[in-house]
Amino acid sequence: MEYFKLSLVFATPDAVSEENCQQLPSMEDALEEADDIAFSTVGYPLEDWDFVDFGEGNQLYYFYPNEVDKTSRYKLTILKEDI
Repeated sequence: MEYFKLSLVFATPDAVSEENCQQLPSMEDALEEADDIAFSTVGYPLEDWDFVDFGEGNQLYYFYPNEVDKTSRYKLTILKEDI
């Protein structure tokens, strides 16, 4: 059985803070929840975040709240995991 782990982290040069972490039963559920979290966190939908697809249900989205100073960022991951 598989599930998708959704995690949102805010990282600065000095600290990393996990903002959200949950397990969802499908990729569709994970993407829906990720979009809601993205919008409620930074005011932009997931489609406006930068994106890397690692294949097999593993995706990384990242958003820089300050485009000039890219030392701080939100990182949202969706990872496929087996139970």
